[in-house]
Amino acid sequence: MWMSVPAAFRGRLSLVVLALAGLLSPLGCADPVPSNQFAPPPPPEVKVAHPLEQAITIYQEETGQTESVGSAQVRSRVNGYVQQVNFAPGQEVNKDDVLYVIEKDEYEAAVDAAKAEVSTAEASIQTMEAKVGEAKVELNRSELEFQRIAKLRDQNVVTQADYEVAEASRDSAKALLDSAEANVTAAKAELKRANARLTQANLDLAYTDVVAPISGHITKTDVKVGNLVDPGTMLTTIVNADEIYVNFSLSDRDAMRLQKAAMEEMKARGETPPKSDSRAPRYIHRKAFLRREVDKNFDFEGKLNYVDEKGVDPKTGTLAVRAIFPNPRHTIFPGLFVYIRVPVQTVDAALLIPEQLVARDQTGPYVLTVDKDNEIVRKDITTGQSYPDYVVVQTGLEKEDQIIISGSQRLRPGMKVVPTLEQLPSANLEKAISPEDNEQPPSSTEEDSTDATDATDTTDKAAKDVKSTPNSDAGSSSPNSSDESTPASSDNTPSR
Repeated sequence: MWMSVPAAFRGRLSLVVLALAGLLSPLGCADPVPSNQFAPPPPPEVKVAHPLEQAITIYQEETGQTESVGSAQVRSRVNGYVQQVNFAPGQEVNKDDVLYVIEKDEYEAAVDAAKAEVSTAEASIQTMEAKVGEAKVELNRSELEFQRIAKLRDQNVVTQADYEVAEASRDSAKALLDSAEANVTAAKAELKRANARLTQANLDLAYTDVVAPISGHITKTDVKVGNLVDPGTMLTTIVNADEIYVNFSLSDRDAMRLQKAAMEEMKARGETPPKSDSRAPRYIHRKAFLRREVDKNFDFEGKLNYVDEKGVDPKTGTLAVRAIFPNPRHTIFPGLFVYIRVPVQTVDAALLIPEQLVARDQTGPYVLTVDKDNEIVRKDITTGQSYPDYVVVQTGLEKEDQIIISGSQRLRPGMKVVPTLEQLPSANLEKAISPEDNEQPPSSTEEDSTDATDATDTTDKAAKDVKSTPNSDAGSSSPNSSDESTPASSDNTPSR
């Protein structure tokens, strides 16, 4: 049929059909929104929570070095060859146990010789005392003879020469008695010297048995059997580490702060502060806690037992303090560098937040909060004591603030969000971890320029940790070292 229509008419009809199609197409395919117009996404949903408000204890933390309460060097006191070593390295020994035996022959002979000298001195005393007796008899005879001659001279029976002879004989007898008595004194002195030599010989013989001066664990021997030792030769060492000292120092300001806290506690208990100038009564028996390098918590409890009575060292501005800790299992080695903390005061209402929520940049630590207009606000804070999963906020936050604890979008100050309020679990404050200086700036500029997306990832991780393990020590991390908890502010965040 179409083929029967004249060609000229078919051309005009095609033009009409095309025109009608062009007019009708805008009506059937109209697009109400231009394809190049941007439709903003809805505000992201985030979870928020108020800071915890709990009572906490403020600690003063220092580094110190451990020292065994009992330690004694074992040295030889005589010379000779070692014949026996009666212990094994690391063995526990008791006081007066025989550790070494040095050859005794020479010292036994010296004892025998000293005994002979004592016997000789005793015999000499007996001989001298016998001579004293003879001298006394002779003096008595001479005195009687002198008196007889003196009477006869008065009667002119004997001559003056006889009188003088009798007088000289009496004086000679007196001199002999004085000499005999002096010899006895000298013999007694010699006996004392002989007894002293015997005592020294017995001591030297006793020193051939080298005994333990204290009880404890003994180190390896420095001298083997057959070696020659002299007086003072170092043989071994005994260490008693059932208790351990920790020596540390406090700055003058911290010492005064601790002293003030101790005085306030005494007043609170109704006790009268000591009038003595001694600092010891104000510190002694105050609790102290210890953490080793490998520990997360301060699990070792002891007490202060000494404060340097000389006071603050003017060269260093520090006060030497010592604490003592029980160490029954010998888990604290002497010579370790450890962390020690002493409770200073209690704060009744402190604000705490999960430590993973604290971010840092060049200006210091901060957190992201949501205000009453549902906008993200950055708040710079000052952190203090750290606990498992939580850290104390000293300044910068109020208890009504809403801290962002999770979110899946990139977060920047000024953004609108849809907050959902949740409750943080109570903090475990029984074991505090190292309260490091949270106000230190980041160590590298690369951390300062971290993308703001990392801040959101950190808050997501913190929320998961808080909900799954609220009291777990494993969730805690150092606020100064973690890259995940160091997002930069929006000013440093490159746009994508």
